[in-house]
Amino acid sequence: MSELNNNINNNNDSEYYKDLCKKVQPFLSDHIRKYLQTIPNVKSLIPQALPCYGIVVIADISGYSKLASILAEQGSIGAELLSKTMNGYLDMLIDVITNYGGDLRDAVIFCWTYDLGNDIVDNMTETSFNFFDAGFMMINVIMCCLELIKTVNENPVYIPGYQTVLGIHLALGAGNMFHIHLVRI
Repeated sequence: MSELNNNINNNNDSEYYKDLCKKVQPFLSDHIRKYLQTIPNVKSLIPQALPCYGIVVIADISGYSKLASILAEQGSIGAELLSKTMNGYLDMLIDVITNYGGDLRDAVIFCWTYDLGNDIVDNMTETSFNFFDAGFMMINVIMCCLELIKTVNENPVYIPGYQTVLGIHLALGAGNMFHIHLVRI
């Protein structure tokens, strides 16, 4: 980190900033990548709260805790089996979410957002809120959730000496929210 700080302090060049963004891009959500493209250089980064309308989905994988505890009893081979099992399951989950334009967040919390410009909309009749876009986004999210249920619910897992089924439970929330950007360099 100190090398990064030295480079930033010694070089306010926008090319250095663009190169830095390219290096970290694979590890960032789509929203953060788009946000960084609007910043001319690293010195321009300031803490901000950007208003948006958002839909958040939280996915709970049922059967995971029981599977993890049974495999933990098998020692290191159990951890490896758990990793292989969950990687395939999470790959399917991620494919469905990204196919519907969702943006992955921590754990299995994912969201879709609609930029509101500079202000949170208190009154949904205001012209800055586009009902069509928000409605389309909601339909898209519901379609994603239905496909998640179809794709990853009741998914059998076969491990030597143990067989179980992984399922999924989804919670959905929608409303005004903020993308909060904190900066520490």
